Amino acid sequence: MKQIFLFSALALTFAACGNSNKTEEKATAAETKTSEMAATAAAAPANGPKDPVCEMDKKADWDQYTVYGGDTTWFCSPHCKETFDKDPAKFAKK
Repeated sequence: MKQIFLFSALALTFAACGNSNKTEEKATAAETKTSEMAATAAAAPANGPKDPVCEMDKKADWDQYTVYGGDTTWFCSPHCKETFDKDPAKFAKK
């Protein structure tokens, strides 16, 4: 009987140790994600350049652009660029 009790106690101890590590990993992952989100929000311009078609704030990785009226206009996707290029006057800056 004592052997069963000791074995059970050891099994529960090892199970609890594994769960605490997982809990710490989840907490660390949540903190990392929160930090990344805060950094992304800080890097985004508050009133900076926007895609004139869908009005998304410009991101650093955008590679679609056109020059119209001497201004460079950036787009989030080829679709938005094509839409703008069909009728640029419709999206003229106000």
